[in-house]
Amino acid sequence: MAAIHAREGTPIEGDGLSRPAGATAPSRPLLQIEDLRTYFDTDRGIIKAVDGVSYEINPGEVLAVVGESGSGKSVTAMSIMGLVQSPPGRIASGAIRLAGEDLIGKSEREMLAIRGSRIAMIFQDPMTSLDPVFTIESQMAEAILQHRDVGGAEARDIAIEMLARVHIPDPARRLGAYPFELSGGLRQRVMIAMQLALRPSLLIADEPTTALDVTVQAQILSLLKEVQAEFNMAILLITHDFGVVQRIADRVAVMYAGRVMETASVRSIVETPRHPYTRALLSSRPRIGERGRLRAIPGTPPNLANPLPGCPFANRCAEVDDSCWIDVPRLRAVGPDRQVRCIREDSA
Repeated sequence: MAAIHAREGTPIEGDGLSRPAGATAPSRPLLQIEDLRTYFDTDRGIIKAVDGVSYEINPGEVLAVVGESGSGKSVTAMSIMGLVQSPPGRIASGAIRLAGEDLIGKSEREMLAIRGSRIAMIFQDPMTSLDPVFTIESQMAEAILQHRDVGGAEARDIAIEMLARVHIPDPARRLGAYPFELSGGLRQRVMIAMQLALRPSLLIADEPTTALDVTVQAQILSLLKEVQAEFNMAILLITHDFGVVQRIADRVAVMYAGRVMETASVRSIVETPRHPYTRALLSSRPRIGERGRLRAIPGTPPNLANPLPGCPFANRCAEVDDSCWIDVPRLRAVGPDRQVRCIREDSA
């Protein structure tokens, strides 16, 4: 991809993520998203929820996608999974390649075979994914039997093993439980165990700790990092919380209004954010010892059905000038480990 090897100051087609200078690149990324555009046809007009997004994830890597609600994070993930409801949604253009195989245009039957066995997804509320009227065993066994060539007894053994792997006490007994009999943290562990049982190469985690209390959040994040290392599994982590990012991710893509605004390693993003939106997100985090109201980003996100010209963040940016209202800036490489979509970087 051009974005990966672009020199500093050169424009990048779409949005891309780069590896640090000197890093050994694998022969092929596990996931490549290229200039993805996912639109929704509504009475208000065409909503460009994802508007030219590109990034890639390497085997065994954790990429965090960060941004406010409505920035396009989850729609991108649903596009990868082939779960964008049509109508009103549609993938207008772009490519989504899994180990070099383009997923766009595949039939629902083909995507059913890919979901779970090659790509798995966990959501922020496991009660939306677990059926309350079936036991944990029946739901895990159904998924295992559908995607793996095993019998019923072996499927049960696999389910017990995976529940033990995610540190659920007395896993054989828990198989007989119904989802409503488990705490939120245990339900999320069940969802992780269910996805691990299918041996996916990529796990998409969409706000996996939002509905949990702080202690359980920390446990789930530690668990994700543990199983990611054990299974050499790539993770696409969707979140709005930089605290979560710092605990688990290798690289970050910051999204706003359907576009990637900045990409870099976690350390670079946190220590030296270059885009005004990234700085605004980081400044709005709660800090230990601070009192009073949290800092908020002023203004509101743009109307995606009728966006203003220029940079999508211009109406909220503390550093805006007249040139920001003319054209949407290109995402540019500004070093071996970073890309930024800002007119100041265009002129740097």
